[in-house]
This record gives sequence, structure tokens and C-alpha cells, in this order.
Amino acid sequence: MREKNISDWSNNSAVIAGCVVDTPIYEFSIGDKSYYHMTISARRLSGTEDLVPCYIEDSKVAYISKFDYVEVTGYIRTKHIMDSVGKNHTKVYIEVHEVNPYTTCDKNRIDFIAHKFADVEIRATPRGYRVCDTRVINNLPNRIGNLIPILLWSNNAELFARIPLNSIVGITGRFQSREYNKFYEDGTEEKKTAYEISVSRFKVLEERKESKEDGH
Repeated sequence: MREKNISDWSNNSAVIAGCVVDTPIYEFSIGDKSYYHMTISARRLSGTEDLVPCYIEDSKVAYISKFDYVEVTGYIRTKHIMDSVGKNHTKVYIEVHEVNPYTTCDKNRIDFIAHKFADVEIRATPRGYRVCDTRVINNLPNRIGNLIPILLWSNNAELFARIPLNSIVGITGRFQSREYNKFYEDGTEEKKTAYEISVSRFKVLEERKESKEDGH
């Protein structure tokens, strides 16, 4: 099979199929278009569900209700929001462009091209797995870059850590929701949810050659 090159890889595409677990609600308007928020539950083969936040235009949401099964296609997007205490967070979601009939199974696939702009460190989970989590930049036409959080496991984590900075990488994975406990200095804890792309495979499409001036 021919290796993919940069022209073959989707710059940014998402396919999510599953059950709508909440009633779509109005969020904001841009010009004459209104956007609604809804969440789709996409189950993995293991039975674990990933909760995928979606934004969808009013013209496409009119016939969608809670507990409907749908398939949506669109882009993965991110935006910065400020919480009630003034702290910045990155919101990760799917910008829906098409709604299609649900077929026979849940789907959860994300493909995009990104720049690696930061060094990453490998860490061990409490169960001893090697992982790395970082952010990469994906640029949509005529828009500022998406700062997309990704998570890589085992050999993928080791290989990604070795990629030179500013290289262009094609990434395939799934939209993952992951619960965790956040501990505060006053001894309290809070259950939160992280949204990220769990990477199943990647390919370096353009590798930046390190120079001697870079110290490598």
C-alpha cells in the first residue's frame, strides 16, 4: 500500500456517530446563524462511552432530539474560555457540518494535520503505562490555529517524543472524554472531565531538520 503524503492526509475531519444524550440548547449567534450545543455518546468496542461536545447550526438541529441516534461530520475545533474564577481553559468540540442517518454502529474518528511546537515528556500512569500528553497546532483556512490536546500511549508516545520541533504530522485518533480528580491546596477535590484526542497512529509528513545551532 502506498504511503500517505501531506496531500493525502485530511487537514481536519471528524466523524462521530452515537446517541444524543441531551437536548440541543442555544449557545450563540454569528451574523444570521445561531449555534446549538449537544453531546453525542460514542461507545468504544469495550463498551466505554466517550462524550463528544458538538456545536451545530440551527438549520441542521431542528429535527434532532434527546436520545436520537445520529452521525455527524465536521471539524475538531478548540476555543479559549474563562471560568467563574478567571482561569483560562481550552474547550474542545466538534463543529458539525453535516448530519446523516445513523447506520449500524457508533463511530469516533478524527484525522488532522498538525505542527509539533513543544517538547513532550513521557510519564507513567498509576498502572505503569507510558504516556505523553501535549498540544499540537492545526490550522484551518482563514482561521486562527486550533490548539488540540492529544494523548499518546506506549511506543507511540516514545516515537512522538523524538520528532523534531516544527515538524508536520498527520494524526488519526478518537475524541476521548476522560474523568479525573483534581486536588486543591485546601485538601478538597473535584471530579472533572478532560477532552482530548487519543492517538491511534501518526505519520511525520514533513520533518524539520535540526541544525547544529539548535544544539542537536
